[in-house]
This record gives sequence, structure tokens and C-alpha cells, in this order.
Amino acid sequence: MEVIRERDDGLYFVFEYMSGGSLYDITKKCCENKQRISNDNIQTFVRQILHGLSYIHSQRFIHRDIKPENILVNNNGECKICDFGLARQVSGGSGSGRNVDKLTFYISTRWYRAPEVILHCPSYSTPIDVFATGLILAELYSLRPLLPGASEIDQLSKLTNILGPPTHWKEGLDKMRQMNCKLPSEGIAGMSGEDVIQSTLPKGTPAQVSKLIRSLIDWNPSSRPTTAQLFKVNTFNHQKKSLIIILLGLNSQPQIINTNNNK
Repeated sequence: MEVIRERDDGLYFVFEYMSGGSLYDITKKCCENKQRISNDNIQTFVRQILHGLSYIHSQRFIHRDIKPENILVNNNGECKICDFGLARQVSGGSGSGRNVDKLTFYISTRWYRAPEVILHCPSYSTPIDVFATGLILAELYSLRPLLPGASEIDQLSKLTNILGPPTHWKEGLDKMRQMNCKLPSEGIAGMSGEDVIQSTLPKGTPAQVSKLIRSLIDWNPSSRPTTAQLFKVNTFNHQKKSLIIILLGLNSQPQIINTNNNK
């Protein structure tokens, strides 16, 4: 990005042109052409998103509007997170599930909104970006949103259908009672959250993918892995593998795109 100040006191921002559009454009085009995004490409996209978020969170900021439209791609497959209009600084570290300062609750597109935001929990932090990333991962495989709720209550209902009620998240349960949320008492009978997620993905998708998505969209923000846990900048070498590569079940590493400047 270049910042240019003209003599007329005008301030101009010049951004890099991302010729591939956004992840939304890519999924829409694939859907129209009845094509799928390759497993390697999905891994590369998600790895770069996590890399960017890892840096953002390490600087104690939350993006608060992670969605396919805000992930831009160029023709080389490089991803960049954009639209920081809703970003806010947080008080806790990148692994914190809480933010001390008061933040607004009307953030992000509903389909990618974390339950702690919908339920107006007293505080929220970086896990809301992790939750949205999990939904993007699912969408890259299925080419359709995992939680296309018609309202916030419907959003919670769809999440309950997948994960069951948040029995291990007391704060969430208490908030639901306060809001008189009438949600399903359980998920789909006889199916775990991973099984339900797997059923929405194309045949042949590795089971590790649904396991990863399930962990990213956990009800309890404190139970979601942090971006630091999912992606460590120095782990991509022949001796080590990042957690995401392990969970995605890769036997070999695809080409790693340099994202050192994707901040």
C-alpha cells in the first residue's frame, strides 16, 4: 500500500490490484461452472488467512468481519485480508477469549458471526475471527455457506443442529435462557458434530477436514484453537509441520507461497 498526500491536502491510498477477485468470487464461479476447488488450493488459501490473522492477533487487533468477500486473491494464488473498517484493538493477548473493553455487537455478516457476539456476551476477542475462518474453510469445500441463517436466532438454531446445544459453555446457555431462545434440544440424532459437517462436504473430503472445522466453530470461544496454535510462521520446513497440515492429513507439502508481507 502507498499513501500519497497531494498539495491540495488530499490523502490517497493506493492498494495492490488483486486480479483474482475475492474468495466469494472464486466459489461463485466454481459453483456456476460445477467445479470444485482443489484440496491443495484450499489448504493454501486457509494457511494464508491464518498467517494474516496470526499477525493481526499478535498485534492485539480483531478483524471482526472475516468472510469470503474480504479475502482477496491474485492470479498467483496469494491471499490478502482486506476491509479493516470494523477492526478493533483488544486488551488481552492473541489467545484470550475475552476483551476487557466494551465493543459493539453488530459486527460482521450474520452468516459468519460467532455465537458470543450473537448472544451479546459481555466481552469477546480474537476467537470470533477463528470461528469465521472455520466457516470459510467449510464453504471452500462445499461452495455454499455452512450457516446461512435468516436471522440471528436461526443462525444459532443452525449451529445447534450441527453441534448440539452448548452444554460445555455455561455462559452461552445462560444467555440463551435470558433471551428466551427456543432452539433444538440436540443436534441431528445419532450424529456427532464432525459427522454432520462431513455430510455437508463433497464425497472424498478427508475426515480431518471436518475435525478441523468442528474445532474452529466450537460454541465456547475458549475451546477454539488460536491462530498461533494453528499456524506458526517458522513451522513450514521439511522437519516440522503446522497443526493445520497435520489436521488436513497431508502426506506432502504443497508449494508454500511467501506471505511475509501479507499483514
